[in-house]
Amino acid sequence: MIEISIRLPETTVRGLDTMVYLARLNGDPSASRSSLIADIVDEAMPCIGEMEEE
Repeated sequence: MIEISIRLPETTVRGLDTMVYLARLNGDPSASRSSLIADIVDEAMPCIGEMEEE
């Protein structure tokens, strides 16, 4: 597992907190900032690979 430390603007952190809150309301008790960021990165990786091929 790779661990990365990043600093995010306060508005981004508030947005992530809102997304975590909504995910928990929808029944995902394990939702966290880091799990959301990991999901976003997982979704973006194929797109990044496609961009590099062009």
